[in-house]
Amino acid sequence: MATDNLVKAATIEGTPIAEEARSRLDAAGITATLQASPDVGEGAALGGTMSRVDIMVPPADLERARGIIAQVGHEDGVQPDEK
Repeated sequence: MATDNLVKAATIEGTPIAEEARSRLDAAGITATLQASPDVGEGAALGGTMSRVDIMVPPADLERARGIIAQVGHEDGVQPDEK
């Protein structure tokens, strides 16, 4: 999947939570990728448990993905991207 065709669905606090969200998106048939949020600064990696991680999805799946991510967000750490 070309990552330049993806849009940000949410920013997640913590890689484990982001992985859980990606797992739920995959289970719903939405292919998602994780990338370090640009506001975490240089040298930040997805390996840190407190990293800010952007969840990227295809534009056609954006609204459905946000709904699924919101379910994870009730558990902790999700900042939906409303743009």
